[in-house]
Amino acid sequence: MTGFVSAKGLGANPDNLHFSAEALREFGVRYYNEFVKIEDKNKVFVEKSTPDQAIRNDIEHL
Repeated sequence: MTGFVSAKGLGANPDNLHFSAEALREFGVRYYNEFVKIEDKNKVFVEKSTPDQAIRNDIEHL
């Protein structure tokens, strides 16, 4: 799942290379609003086991 937001209208620092602090805050709001639109509230993430736990699990299943 992928979302995109526009940087249109966001201001730059005096270096005209980086976004200003105010622009970055607005960018964050835009990203959050896009995330909320595409978020799958039913998605369940399975915890990944550590390498040691994975080996123990493999041994238990022998």
